Amino acid sequence: MELIMEINAALKLGLEGFKEFIEQKLLIDKSYLEHPFWMKGGVQMTVLNYLIQQHKRKNVGSVDREIPSDLTEFIDFILSKVQDKNIGLPLHQAITTGKIQLALHLLDTHAFDVNKRDEDGRTLLSLALPTKKRELLIKILMCHPDVNATTRFKEARIPFQPLHQSIVLDFTSGVINLVRAGADVANPVGVRKDTPLLLAARKGKIKALEALLDESPVKDLKLEAESCPEEDEKTGSNAIEALCKRLARDRNNKDLLRGVAMLLCSGAEPPRSEALCQLLADKRSDLLKEIDNYMDSRPKLVDPFVHRCHVVDSALYNIIYVDHSWGSALRQLFGRQSDAAFIIERLVTRKYSRRQEGSMDSPELPTAAAVPLKGNEPPFKLYAEFVKRHNEAYQNQRITWSTMHGMIAEGKCSWDTVKQYAGSNPGSRTQIIYDDMFKKLPKMEMHESIENSTGSPTFKS
Repeated sequence: MELIMEINAALKLGLEGFKEFIEQKLLIDKSYLEHPFWMKGGVQMTVLNYLIQQHKRKNVGSVDREIPSDLTEFIDFILSKVQDKNIGLPLHQAITTGKIQLALHLLDTHAFDVNKRDEDGRTLLSLALPTKKRELLIKILMCHPDVNATTRFKEARIPFQPLHQSIVLDFTSGVINLVRAGADVANPVGVRKDTPLLLAARKGKIKALEALLDESPVKDLKLEAESCPEEDEKTGSNAIEALCKRLARDRNNKDLLRGVAMLLCSGAEPPRSEALCQLLADKRSDLLKEIDNYMDSRPKLVDPFVHRCHVVDSALYNIIYVDHSWGSALRQLFGRQSDAAFIIERLVTRKYSRRQEGSMDSPELPTAAAVPLKGNEPPFKLYAEFVKRHNEAYQNQRITWSTMHGMIAEGKCSWDTVKQYAGSNPGSRTQIIYDDMFKKLPKMEMHESIENSTGSPTFKS
């Protein structure tokens, strides 16, 4: 208590008076600022710790109203006088007491050991992440801490790396910046041996899942890694299975379905369980919407995903194309097919009808049906373009029954199928569209006008 009374009295003198007080104390005891003092409640504090505690304090009593609220300059002066700026862990204290602006200032103006741990073994990163303050995290990372150092949290009782902690917090910026700083994206955590991707899936942290997929090479994430099985399980779950199990318990959760779409687009295989695959098939329409939205800004994923969809009788093929529902049977009866196949092929035409980023070349696929193709495009692009044109023609017909349309919708078609069908069915819509894809437009040559007998200009083309 004597220390508090002395420091408070010195603070009331203003900055210069406070400096004189500290200088006098140091003449008497050179280690005055280094060693802690007893406080009420048995707490041990250095002078610096006390100043941080009082900085921007609330509930100011009448006795302390003469003490400045902002003690930044006083804190800077103390730090200029101590050799070991980590004594008392001022950065840890500023963060844990919610004084983020002070912590940012300290990081900007002083050099600290950012790998120091507090008395509970917590690293600076482990304290900063729960604040979800992006600027604070980035400033700490700029000091090059050990981004894989673990902290054992009392409530979890297991050591967490900062990336694991960010995932549990669903702190997107934390995931992004830790991955960019070199965090291990494959190291498991806990007794279930969850990789970061598995942890995000099992906890249903979809923002964190998306950040991992966007920032890390897929091969490093180990998409098919399994967690250790529970007591009532024979096998563990991989990321997509963990998400699907959550979806089975919460069938209307769109975020979970979005997470499944992300994993499928990124190359994850569908669940090994037929029941979970059927769950996704039952949600085909909503799943395809999520796939379409996710792919729109990630065109690099389109080609491999579409190729996987085309593998007949694979689990993914069955989820996308095979529909045994009553609704499907009724649609087929009236010539109205599922639009799933058309959504898949539209991923291709959308990608290749856009100008590639950084390129001035024309798009590979035309944006209008009147524009012919070169004919040397890869078969999957030609097939996607045919499907687009066939669907446009189909939508304008009164008679909706179409053999080709049904084959496309059921995933029983390919570019080779189209060519064979067009060749053996002359005059069919398929043959007309096929020929139209490669037609050559006549060249129009404009000649000078010649007056005819009536005085009207005549043009020859």
